[in-house]
Amino acid sequence: MNTLQAKQHLLYCPGDIIQEMIDEIGMSQVELAERMGRSEAKLNELIKGKAPITTDTAIKLSRVIGMSVEYWLNKEARYQAELAEIKRLQQQEEDLLWFERFNRPELVKLQVIPKTRNKSEQIEHLLRFFRIGSSKEWFDIYPEKSVSFKIALKYTNDAEPISVWLRLGEQKAESLQLEPYSKTALRKIVKDLQRLSYEHPDNWMEQLQSLCAACGLAVVYTPMLKNAPISGAAYWIKNGKTPIIQLTSRHKNNYAFWFHFYHELAHVLLHGKKDISLKSIDADTGETTTLDNIKDDPIKEGEANNWASKQLIPLSKQNYLDSFHPISRGSIIALSTQWQIHPGILVGYLARRNNHLYKNKSIMSLQEKVRF
Repeated sequence: MNTLQAKQHLLYCPGDIIQEMIDEIGMSQVELAERMGRSEAKLNELIKGKAPITTDTAIKLSRVIGMSVEYWLNKEARYQAELAEIKRLQQQEEDLLWFERFNRPELVKLQVIPKTRNKSEQIEHLLRFFRIGSSKEWFDIYPEKSVSFKIALKYTNDAEPISVWLRLGEQKAESLQLEPYSKTALRKIVKDLQRLSYEHPDNWMEQLQSLCAACGLAVVYTPMLKNAPISGAAYWIKNGKTPIIQLTSRHKNNYAFWFHFYHELAHVLLHGKKDISLKSIDADTGETTTLDNIKDDPIKEGEANNWASKQLIPLSKQNYLDSFHPISRGSIIALSTQWQIHPGILVGYLARRNNHLYKNKSIMSLQEKVRF
C-alpha cells in the first residue's frame, strides 16, 4: 500500500462521527435535520462529506448532539487538509503518467526540462513550460479544442511532441520585438522577401525575421522533433492579434524552406484567424499530408500551395521551365541571374518535374542547405 492508498484508507469524514453519535443517541438523520433546521438532503450531504461544517453548523451540532464548536471546526479543518493532500497525491500520480508520455531525452536536449533523476522536478519544469497548472489542463488545451489553442490533437498519436513543438514556437515568438500586425505592410514586403531569397546573404534568416517583425508577423525556427514530422505551421496568439509562422528545416534545402514559408504566409494573408495550419508538406511533390485525422480545408490548402508556388517562381516563368532544355548547371545559373531567382529554387522546381535531376550532384548542389 503506497502513501496515497494509505491516506485514502485512513480518511475519516466528520460525517462519520456525526452518524456514530446519532446512532448512540438513537436519533435518525431525519430527526437531526429537523432539530438543526436543515433539509434531510442537506444533512445527508454533510454526513457524506460533500458539504463542509461551517461555524453555524458547528454551533448547531454542539447544541444538538454535543461536543464543542471548536471540536467540530477542527475536525472539518483536518478533514479538508487530508482531502487536499489526497487530491495532491492523486494529481501527482496523474502528472507522472502524463509525463511518461513525452520523449524525456529530447526534452532534456531542448532544455525544456533539466537533466536530473528527480522526476518531480522535471514534471514541474514541463508544467511551467506549457504554462499549465496540472496535466489536466494540457489535455483540455491540446487534445481538446480550447480557446487558447485552435486545433484538437486528440485524433493524432503524436499530440505530445506536436504540443512541445508548438510551445517552443510560442516561446521564441515571445522573445521577438514585433510591431502591431498590418496585413497591408506584410503584402508590401513580398518583393523584399523574394529579393532576400535570391541574394541569400549569410544572415538571411535573421533578415527574414526582421522584415516580418516590422509588419507584426513572428517568424520562428524550431527543429523537427521525433514523431512530429511538421514542415510548418501558421497560427495566431495574443487573442488573435499576432500571427506566427513556425518552420522546421525538415527538407534541409532553400527551395523547400521558402515554399513552406510562402505556404504558411498565404494562410496568414488569405485565410481567417480562426484557422491553424499544421501540415507536413512535401516540397518536391507539392503533396500536403494531414497529420493523422486532423481535419483541414482542401480548398484553402490548394490556395496556399498555388500562392506559394507563384511567389517562388511567377507563373509565366513556370511555363517556360516546363519546356526548358537542355537542363544543365550553367543554364540554370544563367536563368537565375536573368530572373533574379536563386538557382536552388529553380533546381527544386525543375527536379519535381524531372526526377533524373535528383541523381545529378552537380545540379542539385546549387541548392543551399538550411539547418537550425
